Amino acid sequence: LRESAVDLVSEHAKETDQAVRRRYFQAAAEECVRAGLTAVHTNDADAWEHYAALQEAGRLPLRVFLTVNHNELDAVHTPRAGQRRGPLLTCSRAKMFSDGSLGAETAAMRHPYVNTENRGVLMYDEPTFKEGVRVAHAAHFQTEIHAIGDRGAAMCVEAWRGLGAGVPARHVMTHCQVLGEDIVEGMAELGVVANVQPSFVPTDATCARTRLPPHVHRWSYCWRTLLARGIVCAGGSDAPVESCSPI
Repeated sequence: LRESAVDLVSEHAKETDQAVRRRYFQAAAEECVRAGLTAVHTNDADAWEHYAALQEAGRLPLRVFLTVNHNELDAVHTPRAGQRRGPLLTCSRAKMFSDGSLGAETAAMRHPYVNTENRGVLMYDEPTFKEGVRVAHAAHFQTEIHAIGDRGAAMCVEAWRGLGAGVPARHVMTHCQVLGEDIVEGMAELGVVANVQPSFVPTDATCARTRLPPHVHRWSYCWRTLLARGIVCAGGSDAPVESCSPI
């Protein structure tokens, strides 16, 4: 099963005991502290009240910047954009996905993967995706969008550009693994933050060389180029896909 098809299974495997979920959140926070972290950006579903309760009980050992899923924006448990609870808990971002992953060859590419006709998967058609970005932006959230392939990344840039001039939020493109010169220029123009995962480089090195068409290698994992174009790069772990430890 790939991408949203996994929901057929995961919907039946979710932990429904809220006390158990709260213990999971506390254990994960403590693991991050052991790795030397003092703050995390995380996109746990229906988690605001759990982190708030841990903080009130003195059991939240680090700052949590919660990113809500864009499908949660109308839910009663979802905090407002910019909402804070005490000194450790903040929410200002909404998360969306534009495409899949490189390993599964579902990252959306402009050109097919090597020796295939497959160009990966867009999670939404373009009008639906743009409307999701618009709604989150109108609710004053900073949007964070997962984009691994260049087709997914280009759709992000066009959605942000469609918000119009004077966009107040610094929107975030997470992963940025395969880009293009036009995408990089758009990111620089719009002030997009690149949330990159340095730990993906050794993990993906082999499959990136063998699965991506050679002409895109120049614009793959091109973080020095992003920095040179004045794009702010933030390093993330994507835990639990990779270790939360920065070292």
